[in-house]
Amino acid sequence: MKSGQRWARRALILTLVGFVLLALLIYRLSHTPFEWQLFIATFYRVNLPWLWVSILLMLLTYVGRALRWDIMLRSAHGTLTLRRLIYHTAIGFTAVVLLGRPGE
Repeated sequence: MKSGQRWARRALILTLVGFVLLALLIYRLSHTPFEWQLFIATFYRVNLPWLWVSILLMLLTYVGRALRWDIMLRSAHGTLTLRRLIYHTAIGFTAVVLLGRPGE
């Protein structure tokens, strides 16, 4: 494994550990206790067909984004496989969701 990959893996692990510790700290310092029964009860009322449809539509957005990137990168890199583009798009979008955008 290259040193850059090791560094990226360590940074990801440290970031995840930091988020977990921050969540635990916020949970412990909050004045209102977390209602686990209410949290679990919400999952009993989930309409499963709608949940599966929403997950499918969410995953199809990655295909749409990958197709868009395919068109934009075609002149610079030639043709990339759709699978690879979806993979990289998912990584980039997950980073935006977890870390946010600079300046926002």
